[in-house]
Amino acid sequence: HHRLLPGGALTVRLERAHLAKGSIQRGRYGMGVLAQGELPPGVITVGGILRSPADVMINGFLCPPVSLQLYSEYRELNYRAARDTTWFAYCVERAALQDAAIRLCGQALRLPEAGARNLRLAPAVGRRLAACIQSVFTAMARPEAGEARGEVETALPLDISSALAGDVTK
Repeated sequence: HHRLLPGGALTVRLERAHLAKGSIQRGRYGMGVLAQGELPPGVITVGGILRSPADVMINGFLCPPVSLQLYSEYRELNYRAARDTTWFAYCVERAALQDAAIRLCGQALRLPEAGARNLRLAPAVGRRLAACIQSVFTAMARPEAGEARGEVETALPLDISSALAGDVTK
């Protein structure tokens, strides 16, 4: 369910890519919005605010730009954002994300068993993650670039694992 809030232009941009392991979406609302719904069942959702003129409220967390939210399986979503907010959501099985973390860092991530966590990223980590997400959508838009698609599909869980493994501000 979406409700429009005052201000901004009535525009929505939503992109989705289905990956070998999971899926990723990103979107931008030209207007302020209040959204309620459920996250996909059976997967961890790593969400992020890439750009926003103001902090965003998600499930009671105040989420500044360049932040990540981790949602356990079967979570409800309550989202309030200002106009011109850009976000992403990466949905993946818990085991696949943990496998990437173990390969990269040698240990499993601290993922919530229930509920959610909010993390503020260091600016350089946020830029690297935003560039990786952009590369996924660039590769997906060019189906002839099969090898590049495989590379970005491999890089995405590794970059997200890197961000979650401790490249965050305190």
